[in-house]
Amino acid sequence: MSGREHEEDWLDREVFARRVGVEITLIEELILVGLIEVADGRLPAHATLHVQRCVRLHRDLDVEVRTLPLVLQLLDRIERLERLERR
Repeated sequence: MSGREHEEDWLDREVFARRVGVEITLIEELILVGLIEVADGRLPAHATLHVQRCVRLHRDLDVEVRTLPLVLQLLDRIERLERLERR
């Protein structure tokens, strides 16, 4: 963590999991597929919204954790194209 980042901006895995409302095992899986940044064993507090989106895709649409990065990339691409189309 750099000197500019405050200690409260980073959470341990248990606190992060509670804040998102999931089991720590799901957080660990998201870390393994590269969807959550980890520094010194802690996770950025600002990532909770991103992780909640991942959790919704996983739970509501039954998207496997290992395919979440691809699904998120495609959804982001669709959103960019829709914004361009509206111009």
